[in-house]
Amino acid sequence: NLDLSALNDGTLTLSVTLTDTAGNAATAVTASSTLDTTAPSGHSVALNDTSYNSTETGSASFSFSSAEVGATYSYTLNSSNGGTAVTGNGNVTSASQTVNIADISGLNDGTLTLSVTVTDSAGNAATAVTDTASLDKTKP
Repeated sequence: NLDLSALNDGTLTLSVTLTDTAGNAATAVTASSTLDTTAPSGHSVALNDTSYNSTETGSASFSFSSAEVGATYSYTLNSSNGGTAVTGNGNVTSASQTVNIADISGLNDGTLTLSVTVTDSAGNAATAVTDTASLDKTKP
């Protein structure tokens, strides 16, 4: 095992030269790889509306800002008053990508909280980013 903890993120090159007991060295063999220990940062999310009503429960979405292209995301949308949480996941294909959320009609009226976690291709998960909106499906 190699301890890479003291190395900075970036391209790593490993070079191996084998030498026999007579002192004859073979041509070096090299391999390169990228070290990435840094989670994505600097991105945000925003729901497409600040207040949802009964006619909008099938059209909710959110957009990324400054997301890391090539990363994956997972989201959860909850209501402060319960109901069936809505979850999903996918791939970030654009830094400002819009994501359609499945039907939110199973959530109860209240404050909606969207929580999104982005994970880069090296498996580094960012701190979840959030946004809120209100849900009022009850007719007067």
